[in-house]
Amino acid sequence: METPETMETPEITETSETVEISKMIETQKINTEIQSSDIQIVDSMEDESIDALKQQLLLKKEELAALQLKYDTLQKMANFTSKSYYSVNKRYKSMVNKLKRLQDHRKQKFGTQLHKDQRIVIDLKTAKGRKWSTETITDGLIYKMKWGTQGYSDFVKKFPIFPSVQTLQRTVEHMKFEFGILHEVFDIIQCRIPHMAPYEIYCILVMDEIAIKSGEMYDCSSKRIIGSSTFPGHVGLAKKVLVIISAGITIRWKYTVAYYLTNKTDKETKQTEWNVTGNALKNIISEIIVKAENIGLKVTCVISDMGSDNLALWRAWDIGYRNGEIKCTIPHPARSQDKLYIMPDPVHVFKNIRSMLERQKVIYLPELIVNSQGLSHHIVEIKHLEELINHEKKFTFKIATKLRKSSLQTKNNFSAMKVTTARSVICHRTVIGLNVYAKTTGNPKILTTAYFISLVDRWFTLVTNRSGKLALSKNKENVYNKAMKILN
Repeated sequence: METPETMETPEITETSETVEISKMIETQKINTEIQSSDIQIVDSMEDESIDALKQQLLLKKEELAALQLKYDTLQKMANFTSKSYYSVNKRYKSMVNKLKRLQDHRKQKFGTQLHKDQRIVIDLKTAKGRKWSTETITDGLIYKMKWGTQGYSDFVKKFPIFPSVQTLQRTVEHMKFEFGILHEVFDIIQCRIPHMAPYEIYCILVMDEIAIKSGEMYDCSSKRIIGSSTFPGHVGLAKKVLVIISAGITIRWKYTVAYYLTNKTDKETKQTEWNVTGNALKNIISEIIVKAENIGLKVTCVISDMGSDNLALWRAWDIGYRNGEIKCTIPHPARSQDKLYIMPDPVHVFKNIRSMLERQKVIYLPELIVNSQGLSHHIVEIKHLEELINHEKKFTFKIATKLRKSSLQTKNNFSAMKVTTARSVICHRTVIGLNVYAKTTGNPKILTTAYFISLVDRWFTLVTNRSGKLALSKNKENVYNKAMKILN
């Protein structure tokens, strides 16, 4: 039989087991709660991570869209640039081919006309620092003498294919230009003659004297003292320079072919020889003409003013007015079948006519002219011009606007030497004024003065003409005959 103690023990054991079970259950609950909380935490973390990833994904999508837009823009630019490149490249190749064709054409066209250094200057578009060839310098000298210094300089500024004027001067500064006939100048002219047309070789010789201050000085080029007279038969320090120039007739060109220092003739020589200056000048001119003809020029005339030395030359050639006849030609020194014409400078003749009218007061016209022109009076009088000046003082508007008393009564020799002084008296307006004044006063004598001034004015216009309008031409026979009648 079981005792009470033994009977209570199983209950106690059962209770302990229950406690353990309940603990285990609680533990499991706790674990379950922990696990559930962990799961919740994990879930919440996963949710946050997903949201962050979504945000990042959106940002990436935006960046990708921006990059895609940028890519599309760059692609368009690349396509445009590529097309432009191919277009420019095509044009470049076309221009290269065109340039090559132009260069070939230029070589064919200008190869025989331009020298190598000139073609290089055209390519470089500048002539600075360029060393010119002898051929180009020779051509430059020829064209400078043909066009004149100003014309050549203007051409070089526009088209620098020739050396400048300063370069040409440095090139020829070694040449000797001592007193006398300049033989080296004839060599230069000879180089130009092949470039001249047949009508351009006709020329004249012009002589003139320039007053200088007498004295001696050292000449660096010749390395000697100069200043004494160098003209044959003249002695003492020179007071003038005689310059002899060759000038074109049909075109404008000129060269100084000789120059001498002049003074007075030696007294001893003057006593033993007749017309020393005239004979010496005659020999010099003849030598110059022969030399000019030998290189290809055609000298047709010798022109000078009416100074004492030039009048001595005229006496040596027997030029002048004798026994009712005018002699103005001599046998040509180089062409015996032709004549050489000797004539005074038209400008000096023009000024001397005014001076003669001022000094003499009257000029008598030949009866032949008076009858042929139907004039009632044969005297040209300066008083008619003075009366015209006084008559036009009454009016505000004058016909002879250039006519002045100072032009009829010059104060000194310098005023008398001016062309403008003579031109103010002998001009077309003066002629019109005299004709109107003659009709106003009813004085036919004034018409003689008007005719004379008209004749001299027309003559001076013809002999100093440089335009094609007044050039002598047989296209209009009537006009040509009138001009020749005035000149003859």
